[in-house]
Amino acid sequence: EPPSLQEVLDGFRNASTFRHHAIALQRECSALSAGALAGFGFSAAYLAAAITECPGMFEQMTYCAADISRLVASAAEMAAGSSAIASQCTEYAKYLQDDGEELERRLQPAEGASAVSVQRMFKAVSGSTGVSPAAGLQDEERQIEIAECVIDSTSGSLFIAKAGTDINAAYQHCTRRDAYPQNCFASILAGIESVAMAAMRLSNAASICPGDDNIQAWCSTAITQLIAGLAGLGSAISAAHGVCTPKDVDV
Repeated sequence: EPPSLQEVLDGFRNASTFRHHAIALQRECSALSAGALAGFGFSAAYLAAAITECPGMFEQMTYCAADISRLVASAAEMAAGSSAIASQCTEYAKYLQDDGEELERRLQPAEGASAVSVQRMFKAVSGSTGVSPAAGLQDEERQIEIAECVIDSTSGSLFIAKAGTDINAAYQHCTRRDAYPQNCFASILAGIESVAMAAMRLSNAASICPGDDNIQAWCSTAITQLIAGLAGLGSAISAAHGVCTPKDVDV
């Protein structure tokens, strides 16, 4: 027999929920992928800088490689922040909350409806145990969140310390008469980048450490990530202009 009007409405509501949930996850996936690329870029940049700074020598080409790596990483950080804003600072953020229970709640049919909900179909597919796949991964996901909490808290503190070194570098480069202007700009923007990165890490920790779905903290993390990417990109461009130009390379 043909479906009732209530069944049609339930089907439309479930399809709409799935569509918004899929869009939110796609944007979140883009943010995480770009963030991973940024992480590799920053690792390469910091290691390249350490190679020339730790021995107390000035290797111009190594500094150039570090600045280029930071430029690529900052561009990826901007992409990650933009994608995160699109998913965490919009109406799609609610579809990222509590992926298992919240989605199942939204897929419940209206009260009094006789239609079989998509949630029940999920339970049938998941096996005779009746355990939701999301619930089965809850413990593992919480362990990952605790690891992220430790990393974000530690890196946030380190970026605050880095901001202090950037401010000192800006003072040195901006007050000396024989200093290059691009080094002054690079140091100032690097300080802004470090402050934004610290804010991003600590905002993310504020949501992950308690295990709560804090939409405000998510949005704050995304915005500060975009700001950090913008400042880092400007700093890397200024630094690379002063270090990577052929006339400055010692041969």
